[in-house]
Amino acid sequence: EELAKRVAELIPPRPPLPRRPAGAERAVRDFHGQVANVTGLLLDQYHELFGAATARGELPLDVCAQEERKTRLLGELNYSGKYFAFKEQMKHSVVRIVREKMLRTEAFAEPEELQAFLSQLYIFLVDEMHV
Repeated sequence: EELAKRVAELIPPRPPLPRRPAGAERAVRDFHGQVANVTGLLLDQYHELFGAATARGELPLDVCAQEERKTRLLGELNYSGKYFAFKEQMKHSVVRIVREKMLRTEAFAEPEELQAFLSQLYIFLVDEMHV
């Protein structure tokens, strides 16, 4: 008994193991990373298209001009295939959220059930996107 105490005094106690995130937490964290990555790529594309005019302060701020820039940006993303690449990049993290956070793996029996789930998923993803 005394020997066990002396040995315990010589050996320092182990620090507690760091808490590993659960699958759902990891899926949400991966989604945040994907959103940040795609946002950066979108910003790069915007600067590529409008960066020079932005730096010179030549971009009009009226709603019509903003809509034209948005249309041009989306058109360029579609034409270059980047929109599809961004969508595919985000798809994996959204599927993980559906499986691990929302715990949904089977098909829906009713279209109303599917619509309710999609609405709930959309609200969750938009909320997480703005964190």
